[in-house]
Amino acid sequence: VNSTQVAAAHSSSPTNYILTIREESTSGCLITHIDATTHGSLLRFMNHSCEPNVRLVAMRDEHVYPRATCWTIRDVIAGEELCISYGTDQLGDAKCWCGVRSCRGYLPLQSDYC
Repeated sequence: VNSTQVAAAHSSSPTNYILTIREESTSGCLITHIDATTHGSLLRFMNHSCEPNVRLVAMRDEHVYPRATCWTIRDVIAGEELCISYGTDQLGDAKCWCGVRSCRGYLPLQSDYC
């Protein structure tokens, strides 16, 4: 998936399953877009929260592309929904329904990847 396809997916549907992984290193910035619309792990079904209990980590092994893994960032109670943050950049116009006290009101809109 390239940046043009990502922009088209965001504009054509209020919901999508495109995950953008930004990896920064001493050699620069690498962007990977993963389209999990038809296949992928359970990660594609995780909802956003302004106070997430899981964070995404790009893991590299023998594959060309990174694997999106998730790690808890605090203790999680049995039965509690696992949530990630969709980002912390500027806010878009899609309403956030996470319901936490520190809710920013709108979902993040990633505009600059590096």
